[in-house]
Amino acid sequence: TGGRSLAACCSGVIVVAHTEDTTQLRRALEREGLSVEEVRGPYSETELGFSGNARCLINHGKAWAIAAKRERPTVVVEADFVPVVGFGDLPAPVPQEPSPDGRFGWVYSAGSILYGIDEHGLPHGHGNTTVAYVVDAPAAGALLDFLAREMSRPDPGAYRPWETYLGIFLRRERGIRNYLVRRQYGEHGGVANREH
Repeated sequence: TGGRSLAACCSGVIVVAHTEDTTQLRRALEREGLSVEEVRGPYSETELGFSGNARCLINHGKAWAIAAKRERPTVVVEADFVPVVGFGDLPAPVPQEPSPDGRFGWVYSAGSILYGIDEHGLPHGHGNTTVAYVVDAPAAGALLDFLAREMSRPDPGAYRPWETYLGIFLRRERGIRNYLVRRQYGEHGGVANREH
């Protein structure tokens, strides 16, 4: 964290998938020295009728439940993330010292907005898309609260741009900064995914 590589400081990677073949992605991440596991469904009868983006949120929630139990931060990526070569050696975008509030950092973010540089020299601000990020246990716990709130709203299966305000929830309601990388650690690649 904050200078230590993703492979050295993180507990591993969770790939959030729906129906995609993630073999190449998992192998690429394993070659980077990261252990990889995957979450994909299953969905309840009701959830099967939800929008693709609501089901995506549910799967991220499954990843957050796993990350909330880990001692070290977890990298979470979607199945259509394409990591750069050397991904595991890149520095984690969050401070090295654990925070009781939590640590969250985008390793890929579309439309990032820089708010400032923290006391460790790390950039923080606003990010979008949950294609790839790092989350520790306290921040994952906060995100489980975010999931519960989203699922308690009227018509929880409707399309909502939850990825665009997830970081705002963390920052404004939980005091958790959204850290940014200086350069993206991969791309949102592949064929457009209807599940998202």
